Amino acid sequence: MVLAILCSQVAHMAFLKKILGTYSSANWCVLRECTQEPLQIYWFRSAVKFWNRMVDSNSNTLRDVMEADISLGNAGASKCWTDEGCLW
Repeated sequence: MVLAILCSQVAHMAFLKKILGTYSSANWCVLRECTQEPLQIYWFRSAVKFWNRMVDSNSNTLRDVMEADISLGNAGASKCWTDEGCLW
């Protein structure tokens, strides 16, 4: 997953630099010029938004699934999605 994010970030940066016609500018300058953020920040915000919607959900089934997945993660299981989402 981390490798996919890094590859996506490199491709995204190359695309933005090509559009701007610059190849020696710092990456953060290019992102600011194009009003973009690093993909890691976008991914993190999306994950937090998804988590908050699950917590605020009215569905008992969804809450049961979330609690079971958290229990698996706390028990050390590597086959739950919450464990895969914690890459840092």
